[in-house]
Amino acid sequence: MLKTKHKRRTVRRRVATTATSGRSRPATDLNLTAEERAMLPNQGRVTEDDADAIIGIRRERSEKPVTLDKVLKRYGRYRLEG
Repeated sequence: MLKTKHKRRTVRRRVATTATSGRSRPATDLNLTAEERAMLPNQGRVTEDDADAIIGIRRERSEKPVTLDKVLKRYGRYRLEG
């Protein structure tokens, strides 16, 4: 019987270094609102940090507040009156 060695493949994280921190995409390739484009330090390019901030703003905008009564009703708890 022949023995073979299999190399283990590891998952490497992409770490932001000086080589990768300067990477960016053209803003024209992305669907940005005027507000999002105005917050960019460089109006023509979007870096990974800029994209993270834009995604955060979009999530805040899309989340709708839920009343306490609806939350308690959903989870089957009664509202404490005091």
